Amino acid sequence: MSLLSISDAGIFLERLGVGDLASSEPSLQNLTRLVLAFQENVPFQNISIIATAVQDRHVPSLEEVVAKGLALEGGVCFDLNVFMCMLLRVKGYQADVLDGTYCAAPTRHTHVVLLVHNI
Repeated sequence: MSLLSISDAGIFLERLGVGDLASSEPSLQNLTRLVLAFQENVPFQNISIIATAVQDRHVPSLEEVVAKGLALEGGVCFDLNVFMCMLLRVKGYQADVLDGTYCAAPTRHTHVVLLVHNI
């Protein structure tokens, strides 16, 4: 069971301006439209982390990721890519989150990316 419901996914797609994708089949064309709309409407940002007291910072739960995604709050790669993975899975895509490392980071496992299999 997904933490992102089909209904919430449809509402989210409407908010992005691509509501017609709610009933569409997975395709490269639909994926491209979705990614572009997502990038235009959901910001990559880290100000919410900076604005949080150090002792209150934490890796967000999946429920928090969904709430931030549905609110178009945006966030860092973890927030954005994990939410997008859930959205793609609801839409019938085979998507996985992969662990990565930002090349300038002093530690490993500092980035996440998506891999979509069935397009």
